[in-house]
Amino acid sequence: MKSNKTMKFFSLLAVALVTVCASTLFASCGSDDDDKNSNTIVVNGQAVSIVGASLNEGGGSLIGLLTAGSPSAAGINMTTVGFTIPTNQFGKTIDLSKKSNIDWSVNGAVDADSRSPLAEGSSLYVNKSGDVYTVKFTFIKKDPTGKTTTISGSYEGKNLSVKKP
Repeated sequence: MKSNKTMKFFSLLAVALVTVCASTLFASCGSDDDDKNSNTIVVNGQAVSIVGASLNEGGGSLIGLLTAGSPSAAGINMTTVGFTIPTNQFGKTIDLSKKSNIDWSVNGAVDADSRSPLAEGSSLYVNKSGDVYTVKFTFIKKDPTGKTTTISGSYEGKNLSVKKP
């Protein structure tokens, strides 16, 4: 009788282990990489986490400044992206490769505005829900020698004081 109880115990233990393993397998099937570029700035393929965000509205415009930084052998590698757009463009993707009557500007590692646009594929999207901003951007600039600089990234959150990376 004792071996029958032992077999029943081990059978239940095996079923419990299979259940736990299966639930872990199915729970981990979702992609953890969905937002791997969220709150980052990528400059020519090098990703850097955003450590500061200043998003200020006034006079019908939003002035945004995103600062990213990471430790490096030479100290701290900092990248800053600034932009200005009219607040009536919230929720719309602005094509930054065409001259436009929408008064926008981008500065930092690349400089451009609505009168001297960026290269094809450049865009900026900003939206706001409550006090949380969503910013997605791709800035592509070609210099006179043909060298291309690509800066892309996204930010979702509130104003964020610059913190040490």
